[in-house]
Amino acid sequence: MRRGCRKTFQWISGAFFVAAMSGLLFTGALARLSSPEVAKPVLREVFKESLAQSEFAQGFDMIQERLKEFTPDKPLTVPGFPGIIITAGKVAEFESEELADYISRKVVAALYSGQARETTGEPGEDMFSINPLSAVFSSPAHATILRFRSIALSQVILWGVLLLIFGRRFGRFFGLGMGMSVGALAPLAVYTMIMSRFNETIDLAPIPGVQSIVSASIVSSFKDVAQSSRVEAFAVMVIGLIVLLVSIIGRMVIGSSDLK
Repeated sequence: MRRGCRKTFQWISGAFFVAAMSGLLFTGALARLSSPEVAKPVLREVFKESLAQSEFAQGFDMIQERLKEFTPDKPLTVPGFPGIIITAGKVAEFESEELADYISRKVVAALYSGQARETTGEPGEDMFSINPLSAVFSSPAHATILRFRSIALSQVILWGVLLLIFGRRFGRFFGLGMGMSVGALAPLAVYTMIMSRFNETIDLAPIPGVQSIVSASIVSSFKDVAQSSRVEAFAVMVIGLIVLLVSIIGRMVIGSSDLK
């Protein structure tokens, strides 16, 4: 293959490799965010707070008195959560906070598994119309993100191999190291910016009326995911720089004039 064609294919492979590497790192963050270990606790906090602000929780003492009028197997619905059915006997077993935790777990199980039905009534009639959290915090969303992550990984491998094929001598390592470093740069910058913004948001939390459910639970989870994703992107960049350094040292030692 002529030198000009080889260089052209090397640059094309490098560009696609950089894009694929960035995609792999970005989908990694989304996969962490939508994983059950992160998503379920976030959803539980959101729905516990929603339940605590509902008529059901605010009038819990009155409800406890009325329970005496019902048989233990009497089905009850929670205002704002019509998809959740709980018997009068079960309600009698809990204190207000325990009941909120019990119901929120049932809500999260249905929402995360993707079994939640679409809302057909007015906003607020259905427990799943509170927030479109299932777009990210759900098992179907997690599976979709993992598929995209697998595609990105396959592209990283494909274009990385082509970079090695079209490179010459230590220039092969130069292209691979440069691609890893540049590909990790955008995700690293984004995660660093997110961390900075989340720190500013959390600083506002003590002000009465400022901290909401979103800033308390979702933002906290976003911050944790951004932190771990930033570490991953930084590690990829460091490895890329090491490979890049090896290629430069190799050229200097061997005396090759073909760095690329």
